[in-house]
This record gives sequence, C-alpha cells and structure tokens, in this order.
Amino acid sequence: ASEDDVFLGSSSSPMWLANVPHHAKDVFCINMFCLDQAFQTQGADFLLPAFCMYPDKDYCVITQPHTSAQTPLLAAFSVVPPQAVSTFGHVLYLVHRCALSGPPIVKVCQEPDLEHLPWLARALDDESCDDLLSTAKEFVKAPDANREKPVFVFEFDRQICGLVMLESLNEDYVEMLRCGYHLDDYLLAQYHKSKDMDGVGVDGFIGRGHCKVLEFIINPLFMKFQRKMLQEAVRLAGRSVCYLEVDLQQSVPPIFRDMLQVAPRRPPALKKKQRQPPKVASFFKVEKVVDEEEVKREERQKMIAERSQSALSMITKKLLSEHKIQVNARVVVVGASDAGLSFLESLLSIPHVHFSSLTLLAPGGLEYRHSHHLPLVAGSAAYSHNELRRVMLELRVRVLNARMIDIDRQGKHVHIVASSEGEIQESLVPYDYLVIGAGLQDDALHALKIRSCGVEYVTKDFRRVNGAMSAADPKIKEELVEGGTFIKSLIWNPLSYAVVYGRSLNAYCVVQGLLMRKVPPTKVILVLPPQATDGHQLRVDAFEQADVVEDKIHDILGGMGVKVYDGYKLLEVLQDNRERLKALVLEESPDARGPSKPPEEKSSHGRRQTMGYLEAVESQDGVVRKQLACRILITADAHNVDPDVFNAVHGNGLVYDGRLIVDHNFQTTDTAIFGAGSLCEFSRRYRVGSSSYLRHDGFNGREVGAKLAHALLRILDPVNGDVAAAGGDSAALEERYLSTSQSRGLHVEPTMPSLTAESYAEMEPSDLADLLPGFYMPIARGGLLPGNLHFYHIKSARESRQHKVTPTGDEDVIVTDTLQPDGTGHFCQIMIDPMGKISSITYLGGEELQVESLWSLVGLGETFLNLLYKRWKSGDVPDIVEFLTDEWAVALFHDHFMEFCHQLKLEIAADGEVKDLVERHLENVDLTSGLPRKLRAEARNDLPPEIVTKMQDRLLEYLRKNTNHLTQYFLPENFSQSGHV
Repeated sequence: ASEDDVFLGSSSSPMWLANVPHHAKDVFCINMFCLDQAFQTQGADFLLPAFCMYPDKDYCVITQPHTSAQTPLLAAFSVVPPQAVSTFGHVLYLVHRCALSGPPIVKVCQEPDLEHLPWLARALDDESCDDLLSTAKEFVKAPDANREKPVFVFEFDRQICGLVMLESLNEDYVEMLRCGYHLDDYLLAQYHKSKDMDGVGVDGFIGRGHCKVLEFIINPLFMKFQRKMLQEAVRLAGRSVCYLEVDLQQSVPPIFRDMLQVAPRRPPALKKKQRQPPKVASFFKVEKVVDEEEVKREERQKMIAERSQSALSMITKKLLSEHKIQVNARVVVVGASDAGLSFLESLLSIPHVHFSSLTLLAPGGLEYRHSHHLPLVAGSAAYSHNELRRVMLELRVRVLNARMIDIDRQGKHVHIVASSEGEIQESLVPYDYLVIGAGLQDDALHALKIRSCGVEYVTKDFRRVNGAMSAADPKIKEELVEGGTFIKSLIWNPLSYAVVYGRSLNAYCVVQGLLMRKVPPTKVILVLPPQATDGHQLRVDAFEQADVVEDKIHDILGGMGVKVYDGYKLLEVLQDNRERLKALVLEESPDARGPSKPPEEKSSHGRRQTMGYLEAVESQDGVVRKQLACRILITADAHNVDPDVFNAVHGNGLVYDGRLIVDHNFQTTDTAIFGAGSLCEFSRRYRVGSSSYLRHDGFNGREVGAKLAHALLRILDPVNGDVAAAGGDSAALEERYLSTSQSRGLHVEPTMPSLTAESYAEMEPSDLADLLPGFYMPIARGGLLPGNLHFYHIKSARESRQHKVTPTGDEDVIVTDTLQPDGTGHFCQIMIDPMGKISSITYLGGEELQVESLWSLVGLGETFLNLLYKRWKSGDVPDIVEFLTDEWAVALFHDHFMEFCHQLKLEIAADGEVKDLVERHLENVDLTSGLPRKLRAEARNDLPPEIVTKMQDRLLEYLRKNTNHLTQYFLPENFSQSGHV
C-alpha cells in the first residue's frame, strides 16, 4: 500500500468517515498553496478568509515533507509532535482560528484574575498548585511589597489563557549559577546587573537584570506565542535575562524547549569528598576571624550541592526576540554510545535552531535509568549518570528502547524490534539522516553463535542459553538484580557457580558486582583467556601484561576465595536436559595457570565431590581441553560488532572492512548515512605511512560525536549550512558559520568541505590526511573493582593526522603506592612521554576521584605539576594523589585552564625571540625520538625575562578572572591590602 492509502484509510468507501467522532471533524486541510516568492510573507493573510469559508471548523492542518524548507505561511502554525510508532512521512502543522487574531495580552495579575488561576493550575501537583495560588494572592494584595515574585497573566478575548510567575535574583544567586554552570559561555553576567539598566522597570518593578521562571502555563492553542509571552513578561518585570531551573523529578513547563540549556560545571578539585582539616589544631586558643567572603563561599557551595540534581536553562531578551528556525529533518541515531549522546547534545546546544525530529535507538534505554541498581559493569567515564540525567535528552529527543536489525536505504527507514509485554514487535522508523553510533560490544558469546539471555530478539543462526549472558546485555542488571532468581541460586544452591570470562575491565567489575550482591566469593570463578585476539576484535584488556594493578587485584581475589584461571579459551557451552547452562569447555594454553583441584573429601555417605574446579576432558585433536561446571556464565572479553548491526550494514552495501568505513565528514558510501564511534574507521585513503590511526576507538567518543555534529550541521543548518552544492560560496559560508557560532559562545572548528571522487584522485596523500579532524581529548575508563577499590585509567588519544613520536622506551614513570589492605591510601602512576607530556594516569584506591580533573592533566607538560618528577625522585612526594589535592593544584583542575594554556601558547609562539630560541635548540634534534629532559630544561632557562614576565602576568589575569572558584591563591593586590610593603 502507498503512503497516501495508509494515511487516508479506505477512502474509496462512501461511509469511511461515518465512525469518526463529531469533534474530530472540526478540521479542514490545505491541499495546495502556491504564492509568488515576492509575496510569500503575506501567506498568513489567506488563513482568515479560509476559515470564513468553513465557519463550523476551528482548526486548519497542513502537511509537508520533513526535508522541505519552512515557508512564511507555516510560521502561523504549530508543529504537532508525532507518536512514537508513527511512520507518516510528513510533518503535521495545525492552527486554531483564535490563534490568527494575534498573541494574547500580557498583563499584571489582578484580583479578578485569581478565580481563573485554579483552572489553569489543575495540571500541577497539589504542592505546586498551592504555592502558585498563595504567591499570586500575596502579590495581588500587596504588589508594591512583593515585586520580587511578580505574576503575569495572558489574556485573550477577555479570557485568561496562561500565566507566568517570575522571581528576581540577587547577585549572590547569579554568582552561584556562574559557579555551578557554564553560564559565562552564553552571556556576560556583569552586563545584566541593575546598575547597567534604567534602575526601575515598567509599572515600578525593580530594574534587576536576572530573573527565574517559577511557573509557566499556557493554553496549547497559543503555544507558538510563548516566546513572545515570556519576552513581554520579562520586559514588564524590567529584566533582561531569564533562567529556568528544572528538577529532574518534577514536570517541565513547555517554555523549556525554547530556552537554551546550560551545561553544568565540575568543581575544580581532584577528590569528590574534600579533605577534612585535622581535629587537633595547634592554635586552638586563637580566636577565629569571621570572613564574610568565606561565609558567602560556603553558602554558595551548599546551594550548588543542593542543586546537583537540577538542570539549568536560560534565555536573554535578545534571543527571545530572534526567531528560532525549525528543522524538521528526521535524524535517527543508532546506539546510546558516547559518540551518539555527544552528537545529540551538540545539536541541541545550537541556540538559533530547533530540531523537532531527533530519535535515539537505545536498547535498554539510557544508562542512568538503571542507576538504582548496584554497580555491575564499568563505564566509559565520558558521561556520568548524573551528568547524563541533567542533559535531559528524553525531553527533547524521542528515545526508543529498540534494536536495529535492518536498513532500507531506498525507502529510508530502519527496521527495529522491541519487546512489549513479553512479545517481540517489529516496526519501522523513517529517517532523512541516519547516524550509526552503536559501538563495539563483547564478542565472546557471539563467537559461539549465542545471544545473551537478556536480548529478546535472537538473530538468525543464533541461539539463547539459559544462564549465559554478556556484560554488554542491556538488561544484565535486571537479570542479576539482588534477590533475583540467578542471585538466589548462587547464594543457596551448593551446586550453582558463576563464571566470569574475560580480561576486560568489565570482567573485574562484574566480579565485584556479584560480591556486592552477597554472592559467596567461593561461588565466583574468574577465567582469563589468552591475550592474543583476532584481527577484527578490539582488545580491551583492563591491564597490561605484568601490570602492578592486576597483581594487586588478583591478590585481593585470592584472599577472598575467588578462584582465578589464567590462559583458558572458551570453546563450547554445554546444556542439561532442561536446556540450562551446565558447564563450559575450555582450551588450555601452554602457559595456563590456576588453582588445582584438591582431593575429594571422605564422609560417612561416601566421597564428597569437590565443585568449582577444572575437570579434564578427552581430546582427539591434541588440544588440551578442560570442563568447568557452572550455572551462570558472564562474558566480558574482546569487543566486536554486534551481529544485528553487522547484518544491517553489510547487507545494504555499506563498506565494512573490519570497521564501518567513513570519510573525513563521517559520511559512508550512502550520503544519508553517517557513522561515528568505535564501530567506525576513516578510509585508508587518508593514511600516510603508519603515522595515522584511523579507527575511532582510539579517540574520545564525546569529542568524536561533537565533530560529527559540526559536520552534519553543514547540511542541517538552514542559515549557516553548506550551500556549495547549490552554487553558493562555501568558503565565505564557513567563515560566517564560525563567526556566528563563536559569537554565541560555541567552540567549533572548521569542518572540511565535501569532495567528489575526482577531487580525491587529484589530491596528494599528505593533503588527504590533513582533511581529517584532529582529536585531542584523552580517553578515560573507570570502574569499581574487588575490594571496593575505584579504578581509573586515562590515556591520551591516538594520533589521527599528526606526526607520531616514536617511543624510545625510556618514558618516565612516576609511581607512588600507599594502598593498604583495608582500602586506605592510593596507588597512582603517571607516565610521561618522550616529548615531556603526561601520556597516561592510572589510579587505584578506596576514594572516588573526579575523572574530569584527571582528564585535565593528560596532555599537559610535566612542569605544570610543580616539579613533581624532581620531588618524587628526591622522596618528597610519598603520595601523588595527596600531593595533587593540595590547594596549589586547584587551578589545574579548573574547566577554563586548558583554554588559558591554549591562548598563552598562541601568544608566546608568535613572539620572534621565542621562535629563534626554539629553532636554535631543535637544530640538531630528531623530533621523532622526542625531546631529552636536559634539552627541555635548557630551553626553559634561556627564555627571555620579558617573556617570563608576560607569562606571569597572564597567569595572574587568569586567577583574577576566576576568583569565584580559585579563592586559594593570594594575589599581589591582596598582599598590599593586608598592610605589608
């Protein structure tokens, strides 16, 4: 059936509208509208006469394809959001006849308006409704005394159709918002102070610049006017910027979608729990001087902690007056990986564009939805649960708990399967642009043609085994919930054992997760396969060979009673007569090791069988095989592509050569399909020798997603997009896009233009390599390991287009180990590459650290760490973590420190004396072998005094600019004010 037949139903029957309710026939449709381009701005003038032709109709609808440009006529309409299962190929616009008469009037709430407020607030919860009504009554009775919380109502045809309640904010509150959110990226808070305004607003309101929306209610018929309504209310209140704080547990007002969401800031600290001062003080008799600034800072930090579960949105009066462009193109993202989430977050951060049709296919839903369970698997550390929750994707993106099984490139839709009430349902999701960001997953079960028991859809030629599951299973936390069937079996059944198979960080985290669920340690067996893997698999070993951390974890496991078998490869899974998991067949490598089976114990009833140990199995091909009885198998080993994703990609002609191949703009061979994340790889045409790493698994997924969003915006952004295909000047357009984005506080890099096959053939290999985007953010992993120890490993990104430095094998390694058996203390290892930069950081300890703070250290020169190497060599630094927790290091963890370093680097590099100095010292140096430590020290000592002074001045400017966070530093002006000379 065609799309029109599906939409209209059986229109050939004369009674096809007989069963439609009468109230649903209150609509007429515009089938065709043609108007000369010179008069398109007057298109809305035709709507009133059209309604006059249908006096019994109150609504008018019109549809158009998602990729069509929005005409001025549609500015009078509102977009009707589609249902989750809708496959209709057009956008539905709707307008009520009352909305054509103009926007409602915004006025100050007065006593006659109070009787209408309960009807408006009926959708709120009881507490919010009572607060709204009481505040409105207080405001009406004493408007002069309650100007801090003004209430405005929207009136249309003498009827109240909405209201807004604001609250003015003082400077301390705004300063708290600046400390807790990246507010400075979008506005200058100092500009909106009351002293920069007239002092008094309309109707006597105090002229403060900042206010907050407490409640916003509007009739859906007039929702397209809500920006104008808020703008008028802000003008009447005498404000110029408006905020909206949304708690994650409460309902969200509709104005949220028209505001710009502000990302939260991380505190500039290494530890999540601040170090407490010693209980015994030497100066206990000295009276403590109360510092007002210190009291304000403590109150500010307390307010930030109370709002750690809140999301902030803002909009200025200027942005309210600008029209937000509607983009209806259907963008479907497959997989909730770091790259996919970052891609959506980057699109939603564009202030002048509203994306109405974003869809995310996330099997199992977003990860934070399972945060109420005990920890079980490791995370990428790119998005914490709290940060992902505060992004509030589900309010702006349609998130489907479904799995992609096929792609129809010709029809432009994705085949998905989802489970509803225990039944598998297949459906279609249409797209205009498809982004494949599913990433790689554990491949141990897939190699045996077994699907994890939590995956409802079983791929062709695969089977499901009761008790066999993968760490990549989206429902593994539900399968292994505390008090569930599997966990009870492990606790109470003496014959039930759990085997964790794999070398990845997930494997060790799963062992800790089972122990946290009260599973006896003797019932848990860890099997480590040989380190060699197939070429297409991605090694995700938690530790390098002979790693100190691995030895520590194995010692802890051995002390608990957890058996560890090293060097055994999974070959086969055996089932009992009830098709449940019975045992594993393992291949023993020559260097395999593990606990041997003790002799069977004798009892009055005969010999008692010893369980949980390897049993010999007869072999006919010379391979040593062992059998291990178990009830539950959890695999967490090397990663590979998901079978369903591979079938969908490879079966539709997309180039897959170990990874999904994309060009420099993340585009596949299909111009409507893009790819990003660990599943993808840049085409080999960009490789220059062996210096370029093309697979995305070597880059930070969050950075990859942001670069993908910037590339796709060239197509999606109707104002600043790429019009080169239409004959426009793409270079001038790129320059305008960058300037526009930077003026709005967005940090973007120029994206490369699209090239034809002829252009590729004419370019040199080195020029092609320069087309690749650069990736600089480090890659972080983290998890909770046995012994309740937090583990973090942060390493620098692989080289994509830069010349790679060949390691000489003499990397400086700084290691301190104060970790005790009870979990106190820390193990920390910092590796410094041949260029003198920090290449990786490894941490193991009982204290939880800020992963983002560790990020900020990777890539910095070792000299930033306050002579750490020399201090460590001389024995002055027994614990790196405690050394970096001191107040001197707070500036290193500030979120603006990297920007400061970049600006300082550009300024110093432009100096002629510095250029001559660098050239002189590098004259006879082979950069591919790195820079010797002695040479780096000589270059620092030869810096001109004026350059050193300039660097010191820039550092002081940076500290002054960020005094709201960096209060620990004593600036020169403070020293002079204290009375010293």
